[in-house]
Amino acid sequence: MANEFEFSLVTPERMVLEGRAIYAQIPAHDGQLGVAADRAAMLVKMGIGKLRLEIDGSPDKGCLYVLDGGFAQMHGNKLTLISERAIDVAELSSETARDALSKAEALPQANSEQLAKRDHDMAMARAMMAAVGATGAVA
Repeated sequence: MANEFEFSLVTPERMVLEGRAIYAQIPAHDGQLGVAADRAAMLVKMGIGKLRLEIDGSPDKGCLYVLDGGFAQMHGNKLTLISERAIDVAELSSETARDALSKAEALPQANSEQLAKRDHDMAMARAMMAAVGATGAVA
């Protein structure tokens, strides 16, 4: 189909997902970025957040993942997403997301390294909560 592009989602451990999509919403480091077929070439740093892939033009037929940073490249109608971690939202629950936030809040904050890990883990937990529509997320 002319309005589709190829995509692949990769983590250091494995190829998570690959196929064809008509739209992708990427968590760029500075906000959400939309990608469609025939887009100009790009390379962007990703932040922590939701990746939404629209497979056949229907918002109901797609994929939703929580990504842990990385890079996205669009070149020649192929989108390549490389992330440290990719969590399929279909495998998450509100309880899992809340547990992740509780664990992150309990991390020590004695030095800058520990504080950075706590902030990172809290951002991931909040992204998971937002993705599953959990209530009570800390802003």
